[in-house]
Amino acid sequence: MSVKVIAHYEKGWFDDPRTDRRLYDHLTRCFADTSLQMISDWDEADTEGKTVVLLDEQGVESLTAFKHPENACYVVGRTGQNNLLTDIKHDVSVRIATPNNISMFGSTVIAMTLWDRWTKEQ
Repeated sequence: MSVKVIAHYEKGWFDDPRTDRRLYDHLTRCFADTSLQMISDWDEADTEGKTVVLLDEQGVESLTAFKHPENACYVVGRTGQNNLLTDIKHDVSVRIATPNNISMFGSTVIAMTLWDRWTKEQ
């Protein structure tokens, strides 16, 4: 079993683009068998051999009821600029509902998703 995270660099959020990478890298190292790919353009995404799970506020399935696939590739976009559901070939789309229905930063979504996966495997 292996898990992959694909995250889009957030241009303009941090002065140093390495900050984005460090944030996601730290999260993926917290969970076993999880790799990271940071991309600037969706054409760079390598999802071969993985079930592509888009994490988007307009996703079809709720994270609370979602059954994580064995070889998942979790994909998040840029905050507030997503067209993931129409732009990215995917197998399933998942949303994390919030009381105020406000978009979350991708790193927060990844943290919640990896934790949810881990707890459901226990």
